[in-house]
Amino acid sequence: MGLPARQEDVRAVMVAVLTPYLGRNMAQSSAKLYLERLGPVTAVGAAEVEQILTWMRPGLRVFAGEQRAALVLGELRAALMKLLEGA
Repeated sequence: MGLPARQEDVRAVMVAVLTPYLGRNMAQSSAKLYLERLGPVTAVGAAEVEQILTWMRPGLRVFAGEQRAALVLGELRAALMKLLEGA
């Protein structure tokens, strides 16, 4: 696995992936909320990515349904892991 990524880069990837499913405002709010929940970290690694995805799962199930939530989380995981590999 690669090095941790900057929080700003993680936020940008999260917003890009979530916007088609949630709309831009909700995607930005979600990314901000979950990154803030991590606490005062400046870099995000694989463990933090998995924690964010765990936190997001229940809300996405409500908004998008079980199958769509799994799709969105899989797409988000892949995009964030790609970011970490290139960080």
